Amino acid sequence: MGNKKAILLGWINKKEVPQGGETTKNRHMIDGLTAAGVDLTLADIYHTKQRPWLLLNALVTLALHPRRPLILSSSPKNVYPFIRLHRLLRSKRRLINWVIGGNIHRLIDDGELSAEPLKDVYVNIVETSAMETSLREKGITNTLRLPNFKRIGYMPAVSCQVASSKARFVFLSRVMPEKGTEYILEAMRRLNAQGRTDRYEVDFYGPMNDDYADRFHRQVDALPNARYRGFINMTTDEGYDTLAGYTAMLFPTYWVSEGFAGVLQDAFIAGVPVIASRWSGNPDIIEDGVTGYLIPPHDVDALMQGMLRFIDHEADLPAMKKACQAEARKYDARSVITPELVEKIGI
Repeated sequence: MGNKKAILLGWINKKEVPQGGETTKNRHMIDGLTAAGVDLTLADIYHTKQRPWLLLNALVTLALHPRRPLILSSSPKNVYPFIRLHRLLRSKRRLINWVIGGNIHRLIDDGELSAEPLKDVYVNIVETSAMETSLREKGITNTLRLPNFKRIGYMPAVSCQVASSKARFVFLSRVMPEKGTEYILEAMRRLNAQGRTDRYEVDFYGPMNDDYADRFHRQVDALPNARYRGFINMTTDEGYDTLAGYTAMLFPTYWVSEGFAGVLQDAFIAGVPVIASRWSGNPDIIEDGVTGYLIPPHDVDALMQGMLRFIDHEADLPAMKKACQAEARKYDARSVITPELVEKIGI
């Protein structure tokens, strides 16, 4: 313990509160690896197009430590040039490709990435069984499936009673159509048209692109029981207390880069079941009817039916809340990133 050294290259942006899945995961990875005895040197490549000096700093870091294992933890397109450079230079450095997101196999299928360089790294760590199966079918057998993780320092107390007759739903992710926001808004319009407006509400949290903001806010403003609430800081106890006040999370995503979404872990830590699409890693973490409900992608009617289970109090909410927190403990960084794992991945 304590004498293993490695470089972590990825989106870190350590001076600010993480708002995206990549920076959030890398912060937890840093904490977990450090606790497991790894002395990390950080090479931050957060938004290098706007801050090109970070890329230069990263290259200098690699040059100064030519034999130190390198953990690549960013989107496949961000790390692929480093993998190709490693292959071109025939470097002896050990590469650990800790894949962010869930679309690396699709990028290979579409011809945007080649499978061959990925065979040269020491290990490709992926979040979902579907990703691992697809990579192995492409001849990339140096894979390891590892779930997403968070350092759980606080877990809100969950009441066994249903606190309110009104169901409170939450969306917590990047606010964009591919994450399912349009389906949620359409489900709300249909439920409200059935006279259920006063029986539930939906709060949206998360960053959004400027080109979607006007369209999104117009729709929210037209719904009396929808609100955009900005940002929850999930690095604080208060953030989890806020999340714990909701009945269920809505996550009907169809985003092509979705992997093992960290917001599902946030929900489970807070004891909040999730209505999610059967997409990417969602079925790996959500047990249908136990920690939430899985619905077909792009199916507004199924989303409505899932919401109605909570609106009409058909779901056993106290049991689901307990099951969510029990599931969350499996993905504590201290349970996932262990000294044994560090040894296994070649650090």
